[in-house]
Amino acid sequence: SRQEDLYEESIRPLVSSVLDGFNGTIFAYGQTGTGKTYTMEGPKNDPSQKGIIPKSFEQIFNYISRSSNMQYLVRASYLEIYQEDIRDLLNKDPSKHLELREKPEIGVYVKDLSSFVCKSMNEIEHVMVVGNMNRSIGATNMNEHSSRSHAIFVVTIEMGATEASVKKLIRVGKLNLVDLAGSERQSKTGASGNSKTVMVANIGPASYNYDESLTTLRYANRAKNIKNKPRVNEDPKDALLRQYQQEIARLKVLLAEKHKIVEMRAQAQNQKKEKESKKTQPTPDIPSDITEEELRRKIMNGEIIISPEMNQKLIEEIERKKQEVIRERKETEKLQAQLMFMESKLLSGGKNIVDHTNEQQRALELRKQEIAERKDLSFKSKMLSKP
Repeated sequence: SRQEDLYEESIRPLVSSVLDGFNGTIFAYGQTGTGKTYTMEGPKNDPSQKGIIPKSFEQIFNYISRSSNMQYLVRASYLEIYQEDIRDLLNKDPSKHLELREKPEIGVYVKDLSSFVCKSMNEIEHVMVVGNMNRSIGATNMNEHSSRSHAIFVVTIEMGATEASVKKLIRVGKLNLVDLAGSERQSKTGASGNSKTVMVANIGPASYNYDESLTTLRYANRAKNIKNKPRVNEDPKDALLRQYQQEIARLKVLLAEKHKIVEMRAQAQNQKKEKESKKTQPTPDIPSDITEEELRRKIMNGEIIISPEMNQKLIEEIERKKQEVIRERKETEKLQAQLMFMESKLLSGGKNIVDHTNEQQRALELRKQEIAERKDLSFKSKMLSKP
């Protein structure tokens, strides 16, 4: 199959499901040298032959950019299974071994696996490049550059309505992109659970590939008969998106309070000036129509002579107010910086978040999505019409 045909027929519908809140898994299975890496990644120097991984990244960020009234949090993790050990490829210490755990609400997970928020294709591709640099590469008798480890790149997409929307339900989709070692090094394991799964069988045409090709096809036939029970992941307790939304709301309330304090202080100053202007008996040596700034300047320059005690008191009061204003400004700036940082983590539709913003490309992507949806509807209607 051509890369384009494979993606449009088998992969695009699965990635669409992930964007609806399902778990999805994609992996290529076959002997070393049969093109698994080509299928998953494609050649680096030919964009027309892009593999599943870069195309899925494109689909995810294109979809988010076209959405409306929704917020998204996209995170990436990368782990390696090598000689039955699990390692975090994004950890500063990739040699540290991790453990598999299980929770009733989320199922099997890797404890302490790090994740990075990604806001564009460039960022998520960079995360994958960093992880690939930490992978265990070893020689096999088939391909000296073939990896002897399994690697799983996990894209977690949390989605929820924006503040303007009524519904606050959060869904979480997970896309597992699996790079397997050669089938000659694999044990035959099942692929079941709460995930929609696509397995690509890679076989070689040479006669010496015959036995492994037959094994791959038999395994693919068995895998085809595995029945999963995928479900939408709704309102998980540990959803980061909700935590981000709550923190953003809290910061906005604090900022509003700060602005209110500033307004109230300005109003108090104005009222004080009005009262001072209405006094019939001005203070000795101080003109009744003098402004506060002029008074400060004249006192500092010695143009107005008042008692040393009063002078010190006024100076201290001026300094106190000055420090109070500085402190309030710093606190406000800190809150604004925190708010901008939190908001920058979330993606919303309608914004230019796609790295390749060619309008023709985006229009083509939209047409592909529409064609895939029509095919899906046509297939379902045919299945329903069967006796």
